[in-house]
Amino acid sequence: MKGLILYFSGTGNTKFIANKIGEEFIKNECEVEIHSIEEDFDIEKISFDYLILGFPKYFEYIPQIFMEFIEDNLHYSESEIKTMIFSTGKDKLQTYFDELEKILIEKNFKVILTTNFKMPNSNILSREYLDTKI
Repeated sequence: MKGLILYFSGTGNTKFIANKIGEEFIKNECEVEIHSIEEDFDIEKISFDYLILGFPKYFEYIPQIFMEFIEDNLHYSESEIKTMIFSTGKDKLQTYFDELEKILIEKNFKVILTTNFKMPNSNILSREYLDTKI
């Protein structure tokens, strides 16, 4: 099985999680390619059996740059592709994946898992991080 992890990372948190997920798949003898949507690569030249998408959440929203990339670059698949989606962020607001799921369904990608990884907020230092001794 070969997988593709596509992510957008503004501060490095999502990149960190994407790489950790990739490491786990490799440990389990799955082949995986990891790409930032900001890289120069041709997604059409990559064959994959499963897809993992990751992005930081902005409050409960998916970044527009990520949505546009998926809409413009991920093409219809003849066979159904199982897809996992993750977001990263500190806030407790639920991320709404509905809009992204609609796009994926139209392209024959079936979302089987969505989750959020709690990460330090990159634009505000909260009290819990300021009290941490280094």
